[in-house]
Amino acid sequence: MSDFEEFKQAEKSGWEAQGGRYHLGVEKFTTIAAPALLEMAQVGEGDKLAIIACGPGYGMDLAADLGAEPVGIDFSEAMLETARQKYPGHRFEQGDAENLKYDDNSFDAVVCAFGVLHFAYPKKALGEFYRILKPGGRMVYSVWTSLDSNPFFSMALGTVAKHGTLDVPMPPGPDMFAYADEVRAQRDLGEIGYTNVEVHALPMLGHSDDPDFLVNALQFSTVRTKITLDAQTPEALEAIFADLKQQTESLKTPEGDYAMAFHATCVSGRKP
Repeated sequence: MSDFEEFKQAEKSGWEAQGGRYHLGVEKFTTIAAPALLEMAQVGEGDKLAIIACGPGYGMDLAADLGAEPVGIDFSEAMLETARQKYPGHRFEQGDAENLKYDDNSFDAVVCAFGVLHFAYPKKALGEFYRILKPGGRMVYSVWTSLDSNPFFSMALGTVAKHGTLDVPMPPGPDMFAYADEVRAQRDLGEIGYTNVEVHALPMLGHSDDPDFLVNALQFSTVRTKITLDAQTPEALEAIFADLKQQTESLKTPEGDYAMAFHATCVSGRKP
């Protein structure tokens, strides 16, 4: 196994620093995935559900409305504090996806929305999801698709490259988009023990009324992009943000808000 401990610590410290501002970036986009994940996981009445990398708690209310008993798990206390404020009355617990504290066969379903791409050891985390699932239980995760097929990342990182540089010091870590690849997902989940592995495209068109949403999404959606921005010169950063604000205007709809495509992949598997 590769040594990505420095990356893991960077992710944790990064989310502790900016977790409370995540909603400023891609909240109106990531929340679109929640119904699809819960449906693919076949979440229903009485199900014990683990929402891993729960962030600000998206999906908790919807899961409860389906009759499930959800617990939101995240390694960032800043994220959990935001979640507890936004969704009071739900159960939130701090936990490491790669070393979960729960007993084997504890949950009927596990979902993870856009968390796998932040893990230092994603296959280990997927193995933990498998371990805590009851026999017959289902796991579903979503990840962003690769740069060449994701309009947001192409636009945002292309703008950084245009005015600054993408060649910045970054702790070695896994490929952010690896588990959007169907071959990789099928192979690794099969090796862990999952059966009935399915991979589905999840095109998402999100809307925002904030003219700064592209700037905020770049700053607060991933730790890696924040590290990249922090390495830019003040002049480059000013040009990047100005360009993104100008591009935002091209996304304006007849209704007066802004629409942007964020393409994702959903992967599901079953524990026999």
